[in-house]
Amino acid sequence: MLKKIKTYLSQLFSIKDVRNILLFGIVMRLIMVFLFKSHTYLPDSYEFTFLTTRILNLNLIDYIGVRSPGYPILMALGLRQYPIIVLYQFCIGIITSILWYKTLLNLNFKTKYAFYITLFLSSFLHIYLYEISILAETLLLFFISLIFYILSDNYLTDTSKNKNILMSLSIGYLVLVKPFFAFIPFIIYGFVVLKNFSFKKLIQPKISIVLTALFCYFGWSYLNKVNTGYFVSTTFYGLNKAQTCVYFAENTTEEYKELAHIYAKHREIAIDESKDVAMSIWYAKEELMNALEFDNFPDFSNYLGTYADVTISMNQNLYWNQVLFSWKEFWKDGEVLWSFLNLRNENYLGKLQMIWEVQKYILLGFKFLFVLLIPFYIIRFLRNRIISFELITVTVIFAASVLQAIVTFGTNSRYSFPFEYLMIIVVILFFRDLKNKKAK
Repeated sequence: MLKKIKTYLSQLFSIKDVRNILLFGIVMRLIMVFLFKSHTYLPDSYEFTFLTTRILNLNLIDYIGVRSPGYPILMALGLRQYPIIVLYQFCIGIITSILWYKTLLNLNFKTKYAFYITLFLSSFLHIYLYEISILAETLLLFFISLIFYILSDNYLTDTSKNKNILMSLSIGYLVLVKPFFAFIPFIIYGFVVLKNFSFKKLIQPKISIVLTALFCYFGWSYLNKVNTGYFVSTTFYGLNKAQTCVYFAENTTEEYKELAHIYAKHREIAIDESKDVAMSIWYAKEELMNALEFDNFPDFSNYLGTYADVTISMNQNLYWNQVLFSWKEFWKDGEVLWSFLNLRNENYLGKLQMIWEVQKYILLGFKFLFVLLIPFYIIRFLRNRIISFELITVTVIFAASVLQAIVTFGTNSRYSFPFEYLMIIVVILFFRDLKNKKAK
């Protein structure tokens, strides 16, 4: 096995374009090292760090389950040393760009075009800002890229056991990094069954991708049940549901009036202070826990979840209006938290923001075109019943945009980050095929 891997790698890096992509990746990351004096530590980073410490101590007893273990395992492999973790993320980022190049070749792009498109995809600033951050986005991007690379390599019809094992493990680990993505294997397996459909194909070896995802999702949820009493993939679940009630927080039953009053108060404070209104429940968290006499976060979050269920059921129209708002947020430009960056020289900040201003409009342009192409690929499938890479991609991304809008509320562009390169590829594929069709 090791000999096969060594042979594959030597063949891979003998390709001139791959060597140039590697060189480009190294240079870009050296620039990051020059610009930044240390990693970026954000509010979300703390819980990842806490779980990493638990993993290193081999002690998950009574862990309150706010994070899943996928990213903390990577941090643990770096012994919780942030420079090592960032180095790992730099390496993962370079591998990801090579996967993009290989994916483009599988999609029948000429080597020259595959190379330049890869460099274009690798040029977006927020990719590198995530790599120097203690966040899961770089790892998510890698596994999404690996999964779609396998899909581009005729996964639906290929009977290779090794390819299926790799797909199953990739999807399983993706779910451990972000349980939200547990829906992806169901879509992929649905297309596997639909491809040359027969009832015999309903159950086949590729069902392992679904079973692996379910094992990882329910396995972590069960551990949370043992530790907290709640069978959830994250104990943030109830709080996240309550977050969707922000604009109708007070329209609830008498049982939750005190909660609703405090929640609405913090919403109005957020509006007055021009803060992110979607985060009102987070601003209210400490006061709510004190007022409602909760000293246990899982119990508190579960209580918020029951409040959210009741309140949403009473405000269906307002809730679905917010779902539409959140769905639109999915397609916005990538989130960059400038205030947390640790630059060596503050003068660099303005230059980086100028670069991002240009790039974000390019990205928004591709996202806009991608949204316009969603009905095109769906209608084309309904007409010709041909399952293409573009159809699978469109289906997965559209499903992600809808599901995140249903379960969360706020600026949700980080949900779209792992899919942005795919949106660009689909748009380029459309225009390539349109050009070829005209040429014929």
